[in-house]
Amino acid sequence: MKTAATSDGKSAPPVAIVGMHGRFPGAADTAAFWSNLVAGTDVVGEIPGDRWNWRRLHGEKSAEGETSYSRWGGFTEHVDCFDAGFFGILPREAESMDPQQRLFLQTAHSAFEDAGFAARDLAGRKVGVFVGVGNADYPVLLRGDRVPVDAYRGTGMALTAIPNRVSFHFDLRGPSSAVDTACSGSLVALHRAVASLRDGECELALVGGVNLLLGPELYVAFSKAEMLSPTGRCRTFDAGADGYVRGEGVAALVLRPLSAALADGDYVYGLIRGSAENHGGRAHSFTAPNPDAQAEVIRDAWMRAGLPLENAAFIEAHGTGTPLGDPIEIDGIKKALALSGGSDRPNGDPPIYVSSLKSHIGHLEAAAGIAAVIKAVLSMQRSELPGNQHFEHLNPQIEIGDSHLAIPERNVPLQTRGVPLCAGVSSFGFGGVNAHVVLEGGDSAAQRGVDGEGRPFLILLSARDESGLRARAAQLLDVVQYAEGTARQRQLALELYDALAIPRTPDAAPADLAANVVSPTKLARALEQLSTTAGRRVTLADVRDCVTVEEVAERIARRPSSFVLRDVSRLISGTTLPENAKRSISVPSITRTLMLGREPMSERLAFVVRGLSDLTKRLESFLADADGEWKRFTLRGRGEKLVPPEPSSGHPSEHHLMRWAEYWGLVKAPKTPWAGIYPDFPLPAKTPLPAYPFELKRIWFRSTAPAPAAEAEEQGQKSRSNVTHLHEGGLEAREGRRLLPISVAWRECWGASTVGLPSSLVALPVLVEHLERSGSRAGAADRIGLGRPCDLQAGATARKSGDGEKAVIHCIAEGPTTAALLEARVASVAPGFIPQPSAECTGTVDGSEFYKMLERAGFQPDARYRCVRRVAIGRGHLGFEVDLHRTAAEDGRFWTALISTVVLGIGWLLDPALSPSGFGMIWRVGMLRFDADAYDHVVRIDIAQTEDGTISVWARNDRSKPALGLTDVLTRNFSLAPVGRTELRSRAAGAGR
Repeated sequence: MKTAATSDGKSAPPVAIVGMHGRFPGAADTAAFWSNLVAGTDVVGEIPGDRWNWRRLHGEKSAEGETSYSRWGGFTEHVDCFDAGFFGILPREAESMDPQQRLFLQTAHSAFEDAGFAARDLAGRKVGVFVGVGNADYPVLLRGDRVPVDAYRGTGMALTAIPNRVSFHFDLRGPSSAVDTACSGSLVALHRAVASLRDGECELALVGGVNLLLGPELYVAFSKAEMLSPTGRCRTFDAGADGYVRGEGVAALVLRPLSAALADGDYVYGLIRGSAENHGGRAHSFTAPNPDAQAEVIRDAWMRAGLPLENAAFIEAHGTGTPLGDPIEIDGIKKALALSGGSDRPNGDPPIYVSSLKSHIGHLEAAAGIAAVIKAVLSMQRSELPGNQHFEHLNPQIEIGDSHLAIPERNVPLQTRGVPLCAGVSSFGFGGVNAHVVLEGGDSAAQRGVDGEGRPFLILLSARDESGLRARAAQLLDVVQYAEGTARQRQLALELYDALAIPRTPDAAPADLAANVVSPTKLARALEQLSTTAGRRVTLADVRDCVTVEEVAERIARRPSSFVLRDVSRLISGTTLPENAKRSISVPSITRTLMLGREPMSERLAFVVRGLSDLTKRLESFLADADGEWKRFTLRGRGEKLVPPEPSSGHPSEHHLMRWAEYWGLVKAPKTPWAGIYPDFPLPAKTPLPAYPFELKRIWFRSTAPAPAAEAEEQGQKSRSNVTHLHEGGLEAREGRRLLPISVAWRECWGASTVGLPSSLVALPVLVEHLERSGSRAGAADRIGLGRPCDLQAGATARKSGDGEKAVIHCIAEGPTTAALLEARVASVAPGFIPQPSAECTGTVDGSEFYKMLERAGFQPDARYRCVRRVAIGRGHLGFEVDLHRTAAEDGRFWTALISTVVLGIGWLLDPALSPSGFGMIWRVGMLRFDADAYDHVVRIDIAQTEDGTISVWARNDRSKPALGLTDVLTRNFSLAPVGRTELRSRAAGAGR
């Protein structure tokens, strides 16, 4: 392999990617982002109702006036939320800050944490910040809503403030640049960050991009230019390519020279070997790409990397899915291969794949390049390239037959061919600025350290408040349980083989239970024998659907959570580590990362452990409010002035470590030198751990503009007949009849407060009631989207707008701020026919066992809502025998029991272990059908997963008449988190007031 070199012959050492974080369409972090990519999850959807009403601007192509023919996009959740207090920013100033500033500031903090850098270690250093920017919708919204200009407007709206705000907050002394080259902004920012590092301008660099879609102006502009896809999908390189879909997201990488990263024990995700930037000059038009310039920038980047282009495992293309741009880009890659001699690639070698992230999440515009780099790095790290979405037939204008190029139609393994995996990433701006970056995979195997099993280590956790501390503990518990569960899984599998008397040989395929004639009785006896290793009683219901011994062991190893749903008022993230790294995580590396790579905050927790199992027990004890060998500290003011303990002379004792814990817990800025605490143990490598769980507090401008006269008049005319009100205590129709006790029902159902829980689910009965009151006892609605969970204390309103096929129902949570709970279209489909699911029953569980299993997983439905008598289990299907009566007096109980059973049933169907890593909650419903005349006595609820992965739900009465049906249901995962007994008691007391 050639040596990397610059044009003047001097060495150009690689730059390491040592930290990353991002939020993308359908993904709150990079872990969820990768999961969506490999699963082929379609995260593009209609413009949410809480952004703007796309119907008011919708028009056909070439329509007159300010219209857009696109109603699609890739959207990120909680862009209206910001933890202003964490950064010491007053709410008034935060309201005047572009949300792109706010989100990038949080993302920068998370990326620095992922890299193991505490804020105190960055202050005053030559750390550069380079951010790709471009779009700015928030100022347009402020002007349109006539928000008075204040002293913060100038800095709040300036795009340069996006990187500058980060430099100011962390006291960084390196370059701080906003890079606006349109769609190539964040990749150009990365190129300039690498140059700054190599020139010595900075020793560390944060590079990223941000793009939010907050208003319709650019949708209209790009529709007029016919850039956008009318079908709402990026069909990159496909014959059906018809334009791109806009997307939003924010992401950041932490970069430093590889030599410094290795010396400091950084976790290296990947390497940047070379990069280049140019302009396309005069092309066919101002926005038309130039294939010659694209070929030149690719060639230059690989020359600077000192690597032949034919070594590339894949090229992550700009790939927007336009019929003009796609063939030109392939032509540019082919020309670059010819310029570098890559056309001589041996025929036996795998092809160079040309992939496009935009086919998955849409075009993130200024943030597209950095998102593509993250995808490429994760692909090399995991040796798997996600296939292009929506690809069926190659664009006839593209010729790749003799070029050694291929389009990945599905996920493909990446082969190293004796050299490290490398890839190129391209990004092209509509104004002609092109960039290309050459990446090389990191060697994660070389980054593992000793585990230090059996000796004591100090664990230090802190947060700004008690809720944040509990969330941090729960995040760490998720990571530790995964690592511990892997070891436990191997032991369980060995014991199962012995208990079932199945012979095993090294490297043998997983043992099939049916092939080895394992009866349910035999398996039940074996499970009884495993209770000691499993740490709990395991039943056949816990391992239903398992086919092999290994699957049974994996299912049992997933330690059931003793907690309830996490308060989603916080932004919860996981770790980006690949599976092999998560399995090999060690206590010393956790100790080093928490002690040296996290800033001590006001709420602190400290304890000593002697291994992963010990760490799990301590965390569970703290989260359950149980007595344990841990210490809690709350720092007030400037803290205490204490002298650090004497350095250890050798192997530190638990007593000595707890003295350090006391010092760390009481001093505002404690100094905890590794060598002074563990003199006989070398400094371990860092390990990426979950980012800080920021508070999701909505901060948005307050509109002073009156509603348009026509809209106000229309709403006034329809308000009496088309409005249903939802309040804290229940849903009240015009007759004053109480229908649904909201907060009380959900508190009793989940054992926790409605605030921050999926309160939008209660809008489903509101929708049904609203349709009932429209005059029909049976009806249907489709395209149902559930909004994000919110506080319902101020009540909510359901309102219908439009008529006929354009009729839409919105359920809005009212209060100081407005939030959308639900949006649905009134369907014209006749609801009478509901297909009955057909599935062979493979087993049954009685109702009491079902609820015991839920209790073991942390769910505590109130006795009044425990309507399940028996559950029939089939492949991808659950049938619940229930006893539910709907009367005026029992209406609230009916809906609460029905919805909670459906939600719990879906969660169990998707994850029979009800593991703490995620619980599937309804967030989209393709079609809802109902028949109010069949509500009288519901006896059966069937829940089935279809071949396309969606869920169907059918409820029938005692005459087998369908009462309610939900089809094409999509879910999103909510992580499980602890709520201790003390907190539950206080919440229950609050619910009763």
